[in-house]
Amino acid sequence: MGHSRIRTASALGQGAREVARAWRYLLGAHAWNFALALCLAVLVQDAVRASLGSSLAGDRMKDSWDSLWYASFSTHTNGVVVTFRPSVSGAGAVLDALDTFLDGFGGLFNGGAEASLWPMLAVYWLSWSFLSGGFVSLFVAPDREVGFMSRAARLFPRFLTISLAGFAGYALILGWMRRGADAYVASRLRDVSDERVHFAWTLGEYVALWTLVMIVNVAVDYAKVFAARTADQPWSPRTMLAVLGRSSRFVGRHVLGVFALYLLTGLLGLFLMGLYLSIVPGALDSTSTAILGTFVIGQAYVLCRIAIRCLFYAGEAALTAPVPGASLSISQVRVA
Repeated sequence: MGHSRIRTASALGQGAREVARAWRYLLGAHAWNFALALCLAVLVQDAVRASLGSSLAGDRMKDSWDSLWYASFSTHTNGVVVTFRPSVSGAGAVLDALDTFLDGFGGLFNGGAEASLWPMLAVYWLSWSFLSGGFVSLFVAPDREVGFMSRAARLFPRFLTISLAGFAGYALILGWMRRGADAYVASRLRDVSDERVHFAWTLGEYVALWTLVMIVNVAVDYAKVFAARTADQPWSPRTMLAVLGRSSRFVGRHVLGVFALYLLTGLLGLFLMGLYLSIVPGALDSTSTAILGTFVIGQAYVLCRIAIRCLFYAGEAALTAPVPGASLSISQVRVA
């Protein structure tokens, strides 16, 4: 156990150094993320402007939030415009996203209003499948004289298929299994009035489902690292299954180190979230300075989140580094 702690700390330290050296690509990834968000923001702005116009609601919104206008506006929205709600400002945006995350994206999987967001999520997913290929390749083979975009393009087909496999797992857990678990818990609590029992059952359901999600997430991430280590080898469905198997076996054999790295980067993300929530201006503070400050702090927060994600990739790359002088081939992946 002590050896696992030392190895995880070493991997995290090496990962931090690799991420620091990749600062230019972090800024590039943030710029692309900002460009995507800006395109979507223009659509939301146009919808809000068309709804408010020069109406009395527009005048009232200059002073404070008009809940009557929003009640009417929200009933006629679709697509990305459904993301516009009172909680999108300041700390509310993080808490709203966290609530959606913990809910398992129920609206997406169960046909709610958010189901219309699939095209937007697909663009975001494809973009980060591409960018993550560049980052993982950079952390796995930092000395290779290949550009970031070339690395990303080479690994994109591999990462896309691995991500699809991961998405199938997420959809199974948060879709079919979630509905089955909800129905089972509801049947067990039908005649129970004690709120403590309701809370215990609900907590148990969430812990079980999100533990499975975490396992799938870890296996998929390590599969990407092993796919990057075999980038010079042909890629096929059989190879993908072999890489996924290699990833699962590695996680199984190094549970302590793998989940210690997962926990440390997760705690770092929670600390960052808490810091952001403590300093970002509130939604009721609508001065020009507060709005500009919220924007700047928000973009810094997004950049730090990207850095933490890359730190996890770099830590995984360091944790799975082969013995010096050894090479990892597809044949080794198949029999490992």
